Amino acid sequence: MGYVKIKKASGFDLVCAENVKSVKLQAGEGEGDPTVIAVTYVGDSSSNNIVGASSFVQADVDKIIVAIDKVNGINGPGIFPADLSQV
Repeated sequence: MGYVKIKKASGFDLVCAENVKSVKLQAGEGEGDPTVIAVTYVGDSSSNNIVGASSFVQADVDKIIVAIDKVNGINGPGIFPADLSQV
C-alpha cells in the first residue's frame, strides 16, 4: 500500500494512494472556512479532507494527483481523456 506524504507545520500526514475515487476542491465546512482538498475512495461515501491554514487551489489538487500517480506507477498513471467539451 502506498502513501503520499503531506507536509504539516510539524511533521506530515499520510494520504493513502490506493483506490482513490476523486481528489477535488471543496468548500470549507463553515462560512468563511478555507477551501479544502477532499479525497474520496472507492466504496466510501465520506471524504478525507486536507485542511490548510488558508484555501487550497486547483494546482494543489493537481500536485496530489501527480504524487498518487507516482506511487501507483507500477499500475500506470491515471488516464485522462482529451479535453471534453465541458469541465
